Amino acid sequence: MAEENVAVARKQTEAAIASLVSNPDLPVDVVRSPSELAAVRERSADRRAVERHLCENLRDRDHWALDGFCNICARAVAFQGDWLHSNGQTVNFREKLVCPFCKLNNRQRFMAHLLMVVTSLEAPQAPIYLHEQVTPFFFWAQQTLAGEVIGSEYLGPDIPSGTTMRDMRHEDARALSFSDASLDTIVSNDVFEHVPDIDLCLVESARVLRPGGCLYFTIPFYDREETVRRAAVRNGEIVELLPPQYHGNPLDPKGSLVFYEHGWDILERCRRAGFADAYALGYWSLLYGHLGFGLQLMFVAEASD
Repeated sequence: MAEENVAVARKQTEAAIASLVSNPDLPVDVVRSPSELAAVRERSADRRAVERHLCENLRDRDHWALDGFCNICARAVAFQGDWLHSNGQTVNFREKLVCPFCKLNNRQRFMAHLLMVVTSLEAPQAPIYLHEQVTPFFFWAQQTLAGEVIGSEYLGPDIPSGTTMRDMRHEDARALSFSDASLDTIVSNDVFEHVPDIDLCLVESARVLRPGGCLYFTIPFYDREETVRRAAVRNGEIVELLPPQYHGNPLDPKGSLVFYEHGWDILERCRRAGFADAYALGYWSLLYGHLGFGLQLMFVAEASD
């Protein structure tokens, strides 16, 4: 019976990805190497041309809107954007194109769409866990996805995982409180660049996922072979290896310190951590507001049997 459940879970994931790949308005490519990514980008130079044209037309506007269709809300919308966190020449589309109704940005909407497709094929057999709890994405997931949805925030190094404080659950991604093989799915939206030990986090993710379960994650990805480590924790103290960088944190106005700039070795790290397979999904769509570098990437790691 256990083997049958694993097979069903694997087919469910394959069917979900196949469904995305077959959508002509939202082309999705399974990407496993730099050469495969280069091949996709080579045949899609028109996407970069569209983005350059948009940037030229938007350059004199601090705030702007782009008409499109939100898959999450199932309605035509004006995706919202601005020039914050950009280089002044190219819009940071990855963090923009926010739907005014669901409040999800470009990358979050693709993650949500994938989860909707996966859970529509078969209800989760175990809880879905998100590395967030006070965000629009968590509220959407809790209200929309079938089955139990659990969220958490990181509240500090001295708090045991599983502790609830101020109605928030604390989890340290390096030492999750969940039992072995107790979760169906883990979703991590731009968290793994902020953890002090990515390998330990991946081992923990593999431990708590049931056979056939999946870890879906996004990271600021750098198209190079090896990850660059910007900071580390040694003897309980943060050591800055490169000038510090911080990303937005809903609980801390200072932001979250960046520990890693992840490269292609993230896939091998997933396999070493115990996952049966790991790959990227490349996506782009002007209609659905998924722009940026001619191809955006999210990552999938499939739990072993």
